[in-house]
Amino acid sequence: MIDASGRGSRAPKWLAELGAPVPREEIVDAGIGYCTQMFRPAEPLDMVMVIQPRPDCPRGAAWSPVEGGNWLLTLSGVRGQHPPTEGSEVLGFVKSLNEPTLYEHLRTCEPVSPPYGFRDTSNRRRHYDAPGALPEGFLAVSDAACTFNPIYGQGMAVAALSGLALRRCLAESGLRPGFAATAQRAVARASDTAWLTAVGADRPYAADADTTPPGAAERLRSWYFGRLADRAAIDPVVGAAFRDVTYLAAGPSRLLSPGVALRTVLLPRAGGLADPPLRVES
Repeated sequence: MIDASGRGSRAPKWLAELGAPVPREEIVDAGIGYCTQMFRPAEPLDMVMVIQPRPDCPRGAAWSPVEGGNWLLTLSGVRGQHPPTEGSEVLGFVKSLNEPTLYEHLRTCEPVSPPYGFRDTSNRRRHYDAPGALPEGFLAVSDAACTFNPIYGQGMAVAALSGLALRRCLAESGLRPGFAATAQRAVARASDTAWLTAVGADRPYAADADTTPPGAAERLRSWYFGRLADRAAIDPVVGAAFRDVTYLAAGPSRLLSPGVALRTVLLPRAGGLADPPLRVES
């Protein structure tokens, strides 16, 4: 049996009712909520914008083109700062970001959909890959085993990587005793990069009551990832590595290459840009 039922998987509950081992869970919940709304600009802005949350304003936004000449606005905010799901309140939320370029542009755009909210955004990993945690003949894949804050856009990619890992295991050994445990470990490895990047980004906003405490290794990773993410906004070398790993085009070792690590650790911690760059840099 393969559990591909997603974020809402009830397999742990069913396993407990059957007297089978229940997997250990890791949870990192930043309490982030989102809303998305489609617009049609009178004149396109001709650039994608991403506004990151910051300590004095734990809200964010992303503005990006989609199909048919429409653009998608995604708003985010942590606990107590969730974005609105009423269309009349969206512009006010954008204004609070103190980013006049996006605010003034949106005033000229026509809404073509209502805003839709989403709140179930915790990162959750069920360790079916641990020794003895999996009954023979059972396998959990994709979001049923490891699910992420959806803002990072990693779910479908990890599902594909999980499928490839399962196919490799079938090709190498076929169905035989112990196959489920071997395949589950391969599926877990396929999720590692996405888990490290999502948790590294969300951990600073996570509330202790909703989150598995970090170990020493994760605290070090979070410190490094925080510096790296800040540096990526202004440093083309660090930014390229950050994008490659976040988009799952490279493994996490890319973030530890000498050129990236030295810039991240030795150069001053970078602040965000005061204004969006309105020109393409060569």
